[in-house]
Amino acid sequence: MKLKIIIILVVLAAAVYFIFKMIKPHNSESQLVGNWKLDSVKTGADSNLIYFMLLSSMQKDSSEIDFLFTKDSLFTFAGDEKDTNAYRFNEKKNEVTIQGDEKELYLFNKLNDSTITLTAKDSTSLYLVKARKQK
Repeated sequence: MKLKIIIILVVLAAAVYFIFKMIKPHNSESQLVGNWKLDSVKTGADSNLIYFMLLSSMQKDSSEIDFLFTKDSLFTFAGDEKDTNAYRFNEKKNEVTIQGDEKELYLFNKLNDSTITLTAKDSTSLYLVKARKQK
């Protein structure tokens, strides 16, 4: 009798846990949404990321390139230059697709709470650090 009650309680607890996980809203963009600064760029073997290289060459210090990810838009700031693109973040595949003149696909990797990498098909990696809020 006690074994049946324990089994029923375990099954009930598991059911409540899974229902909670299903109902809880998934905030997949929370890892990406926010202000980021370009820390460094590691170019791949056949790097063709002309856009980011041009942005970097416009600046003496590439750390002055800022990215603002909102729910569905990417704003890029490099000195006086500004650009806006739509993007989509697929959390399950860890992919970020930026909708510019051409679609650009990046693999998303969270290194720690304040550093992420976006890696293109050609293995070029953009290292972004979370920008501190200015007072």
